[in-house]
Amino acid sequence: MPSPAPRKIPCPHCGAEEERVLAESINGPRQPEVVAAILTGRFNVFSCGGCGGEFLVDSPLVYIDLEAGHWIHMFSRGDEPSWATREAEADHTFERAMGAHPALRDRAKAIAQRTVFGLGALREKLLALRSGLDDGALEALKLDMLRRTETFSWHPAAPVRLVAVDDDGLAFEQLGSDDVITVPHAWLEHIVSSDEWAAARAAVAAGSYVDIGRTTQR
Repeated sequence: MPSPAPRKIPCPHCGAEEERVLAESINGPRQPEVVAAILTGRFNVFSCGGCGGEFLVDSPLVYIDLEAGHWIHMFSRGDEPSWATREAEADHTFERAMGAHPALRDRAKAIAQRTVFGLGALREKLLALRSGLDDGALEALKLDMLRRTETFSWHPAAPVRLVAVDDDGLAFEQLGSDDVITVPHAWLEHIVSSDEWAAARAAVAAGSYVDIGRTTQR
């Protein structure tokens, strides 16, 4: 595959255009420094040569780690309202890629194929998959958290995202807010094992777009 050509990207602060090279695909095992940048929120963050302001570009890409069984197709955040169309596009891309390689056909069912929107969602999905978390249950947990806490509130333009996983629990933040909520692992474990959450888990994970937006953005 040829290297992507530089594109002129305008600075959202001052409008100055500069050429940037934006990745169209990422091979996780071969690009650990890129994975680290995604997980720390520094991937595709640029400084404007004119005004010096920083800005993020969530240009579409495909993240692949076949060794770990991860395939994530990321679209821009602005595409999320049309998630059903984009999900179908991502599914087709995945099926075509798997079908083109006979050695991968039998492995396709074991690969966690996901469709996400924006770098925050890519970061969250990578963090969840690499931590061995059930991302369907994670989305159901968000629904419960939005119901039980006053810190976060549902708004499609300000998603709640997982930002850290450690021994203390799962840390979440909402776009546009400086607040962080850390919840115990036991809360997620309850969502995973409880029959009362089975319908919610199934609803948010009914396709490769595993997200509460699946049930709230129609």
